[in-house]
Amino acid sequence: MAKPPLFIGLGAAIFLIQALLVGINVASMLAASLIILLLMLLMIGIKHVNALQPEKVLLSLEQNILPLVRCQIGDSASFSQQALHQMTAKIEQLKDATIQEDTGSQVTSKHQDLLNDLLVLLQFGDRLKQQQNGTIESVEVIETALKEAHKLGWSEQEVLESLNQIEQKTRIENDKSPQDEGKVTYF
Repeated sequence: MAKPPLFIGLGAAIFLIQALLVGINVASMLAASLIILLLMLLMIGIKHVNALQPEKVLLSLEQNILPLVRCQIGDSASFSQQALHQMTAKIEQLKDATIQEDTGSQVTSKHQDLLNDLLVLLQFGDRLKQQQNGTIESVEVIETALKEAHKLGWSEQEVLESLNQIEQKTRIENDKSPQDEGKVTYF
């Protein structure tokens, strides 16, 4: 709320201006009081709206935006762990295939299959890196929106649209394994 001396000074200025323009009477004093009351309510209302702005931003972040980013990070971490486990298993298979007493062509064929599987897993790792970069970009969008919230106001819809665009270009379907994402692409 504005300080009382501001309202007293404002009231005195309004009363003096009215007294000079229309003279001193009950009607002018009542009009000056009404003008001061309306200005006081307006200033209190503006301060109340400005006080709610940070609450709106925090509520929006808490309920909508941060859970979305947390979900993206969780998915990426889960896929990374899955890819690492699969790569470890393939490396163990490659080691076992080398140790086994097979004929040369069978070992070579097994090695080639395992190497192709490892390449698919490495490409999936690259895809996960892109997804994690998208998550970093999402956090940067949120940071920028928070910095500009005081200047331009908070637009949850704009932030969510930006986050959805980032998610669409870095999305990996939940039920897909590295092998489902595609075959090996040779560069």
